[in-house]
Amino acid sequence: MKMFKKLMAVALAGVMALVVLTGCASNAVSTKEILACINDTLARYGNVKFVAAQNDDEAKAAMKIFQTYKAEHKEAEIEEVVENSLAKVAEQLKARDNTKENICVSYVKVDEFTSQSLKERQNKDLAEKLLDNMKPLNYRDWKNDATGTISMQMDKIGDDTYIVAVIHVPAVEE
Repeated sequence: MKMFKKLMAVALAGVMALVVLTGCASNAVSTKEILACINDTLARYGNVKFVAAQNDDEAKAAMKIFQTYKAEHKEAEIEEVVENSLAKVAEQLKARDNTKENICVSYVKVDEFTSQSLKERQNKDLAEKLLDNMKPLNYRDWKNDATGTISMQMDKIGDDTYIVAVIHVPAVEE
């Protein structure tokens, strides 16, 4: 019986050591890192710098709209979900529409960037995809050298994990 206890103690110590080591190899997505990567990407163009929004309420609301549409249209692809939900998202964002800024929504499927070979570039690739998927805004609509805000939310839409971002950027003065 004493031998059994010693063996169990060694086994439990080994399991605890493995748990600690496993935690070190995290493949977690960081919205702070993604924001930093977005700013690094845009710095090449000298255009706009982004800061995190005070809260993520807008991104949470947009995510909820996308999730509701996907639940009602199970076979819909994400592009269809976004395109058919943008009007509802825009309607919810109208509360801040009294300022001269452009508002857009972006999304990225996190699962596409989680392989071990992409681990080092994951946040950079997610940031670039968020910039590519901005709907309906174009870079030409941004005021140069301005500061915009980004609200991000990560959650499931259907069976896949996505990051939804709501982006506010000062408008070009006409």
